[in-house]
Amino acid sequence: MPLNNNQNLAGNKLSLVDTKLKKITNYVIFFVMLCMLFAFFYGYIYLKNTTYVIILYFLPPFVYGLYLTKLNKTLTAITILFFGTSLLITVFSIIQGEETATHYHFINTIISLSLLFGYENAKKHFYLSVAFTALNIVFVLLCFKYHWFETYKSKHDDTEGIRLLNFLMLVPASVVFSFAVVRNSKIQQKQLRYSLEEQKTLLAEVNHRVKNNMAIIISLLNLKRDMSLGSETHEALNDCKNRVMSMAIVHQKMYQSKSKSDIELDDYISELTDEIKNSLNFKKAINVIKQVDKIKLNISVAIPIGLILNELITNSIKHAFDNTEKPEIKIKVELNNKTIKLEYSDNGKGVENINEIKSETLGLILIDSLSGQIDGKYEFKNSNGLKFQLQFPIA
Repeated sequence: MPLNNNQNLAGNKLSLVDTKLKKITNYVIFFVMLCMLFAFFYGYIYLKNTTYVIILYFLPPFVYGLYLTKLNKTLTAITILFFGTSLLITVFSIIQGEETATHYHFINTIISLSLLFGYENAKKHFYLSVAFTALNIVFVLLCFKYHWFETYKSKHDDTEGIRLLNFLMLVPASVVFSFAVVRNSKIQQKQLRYSLEEQKTLLAEVNHRVKNNMAIIISLLNLKRDMSLGSETHEALNDCKNRVMSMAIVHQKMYQSKSKSDIELDDYISELTDEIKNSLNFKKAINVIKQVDKIKLNISVAIPIGLILNELITNSIKHAFDNTEKPEIKIKVELNNKTIKLEYSDNGKGVENINEIKSETLGLILIDSLSGQIDGKYEFKNSNGLKFQLQFPIA
């Protein structure tokens, strides 16, 4: 699938998430306005308290919030919702007095602020809303403590009626805001899943393209190798091709893997050894014995390991089995306490002087450099043939 199509698909999914948030915001604003109208009729008509007319003054900001959601400015609408709600609670807490507990409505406001927290582009809206709500809470507490604005306090002594109103408002408000918070959490989880799907799809596409590009490079090297006249040139080009091939297999395995970021080491080693044996056209049959723990490796580790094994297998096939009737290669990989131990050995002629293996050949330079890349420590031994041991940590 082309990259542009993947990006458009992810964009459509994210716009769907924004649409759902817009619907939730509209529902919450409608509910708040409904509660405000209920409180107005209950207070003004039933309790005959004229101070409830103030509620009507706070309706325009919420109507404006609905208009903003229509313009797809949902986050701004949510911020206005919090500002208007906090200010309304503050005014009523001061007018009705501390004993009416109107300020408990701040609890719902604080809980519902989590609607904004999960969105990266809503950080400023979240902090503004939190700051404004916190200032209102502090202001109400100071008014209660120092008896500020006592002259604005309502003269109607209907504490029981107001407490009943608060209870009738708090229960459905708690349910609605809890629903909004849970629903918003689900939306954020969907958004996270969409992002992960997009990353996996793009990563798979990258691995596929890298694999194809490496296949072209391998074809060019094969073509040049077949056209070369000198044996040294032929051998050098074949070695280069095998090194590229060891990296290409990693990207192929990652493209085929479900995780798109790790590969199974056992499968990778099996395919790598088969490809190298076929490439070098050794006349005798080579028995490869593998004992590999179930290990998944990231690309940053898999490629160095593949290149190291390529150098070792190539060296064995080229130089070790001249007088060996039944050539054999053993590869053992163990995982123990986040440390991987790789052992490679052959039953060839070995090396008379183990210090000779430290000579500055390209293959050994690569093994030394690649081992350092993965923070590994290695050594060569003579043990009925050549033996190589490598230990390196894994995250």
